[in-house]
Amino acid sequence: MFSLVAIFSARSLNKSENALLEAQHTLERKVQERTTELESTVTRLRAEIVLREAAEGAHAQSQALFQNALAFAPIGMAVVGLDGHWLRVNHRRCLVSKTANFRMCATLSNPACMRRTGF
Repeated sequence: MFSLVAIFSARSLNKSENALLEAQHTLERKVQERTTELESTVTRLRAEIVLREAAEGAHAQSQALFQNALAFAPIGMAVVGLDGHWLRVNHRRCLVSKTANFRMCATLSNPACMRRTGF
């Protein structure tokens, strides 16, 4: 009878070991799949970062070019919003409109300044 219990215990132990090995293989497969997905995501994000940095650099260069064009233009220039409000003016524009105070002219959100300067 003891040998029958030992055989039964050995079979039970063997089934448990097989189930444990199968679970381990399943877990390893899932970990490998997830690792592959994460590596793909990291690669995609790195590519997006490179594109974003390039776009930000181009934007900064464009902004600098615009700033210089406005600041050093030999003629009066202004930037007007879609709603008709004056957003920015250069120094020449203030001189053309005979506005003595450039800071007041540059802050065209002030309606009194707009009336005085004829904007």
